[in-house]
Amino acid sequence: MKHFTTEEWVDFVNHVISSSQQEAMQKHLATGCKRCKETVSLWQRVSKTAGMEASYQPSAETVRLAKATFAITGMASRKRNLRALSRFSSTASCSQPSPDPVQS
Repeated sequence: MKHFTTEEWVDFVNHVISSSQQEAMQKHLATGCKRCKETVSLWQRVSKTAGMEASYQPSAETVRLAKATFAITGMASRKRNLRALSRFSSTASCSQPSPDPVQS
């Protein structure tokens, strides 16, 4: 029995496959393949959750608190992130790290 890849099942759930591929995958599911039915079920739940997430609207109070929190902590963490990024970039290229460009 040929099993399909996760990527193929994701495309199946998202309806972005050819009709012949969809038919073959439907036939495979009709054979009772538990593994593939579970995979399809998982990706159907992911798709449903992603659809609900797109329509989520936080309350005005939640947005205000989030903005205030980022305003208070944003600059300090931004400097740390830039410093870490510059160190990562210099070590990722296998060269000697350059002096820290972000001054505290």
